[in-house]
Amino acid sequence: MKKSCIENYYHPRAFERHYGLNENSFPLLGEADNVKQIIKTYKAENSITQNVKEKNNLEVFEAMTDSEWRESVEEELVTFLREIVE
Repeated sequence: MKKSCIENYYHPRAFERHYGLNENSFPLLGEADNVKQIIKTYKAENSITQNVKEKNNLEVFEAMTDSEWRESVEEELVTFLREIVE
């Protein structure tokens, strides 16, 4: 995995859908971004008062579509995982 932590794989559109946030309002996440801090800043700047989990949010992953997974996960990881299960 190239990204610094699992949260860096959140797709922003799935994050928005899961929490009912404005469309195209959550930023794309980079490989080494501090996602916890990005979420805190996003909540403050957008006056979000609902409980938005900053870490270990499996529901966001469950909300991701196949195309969002393809955008978020590097092909080398997909190949590696396929080799394991085959």
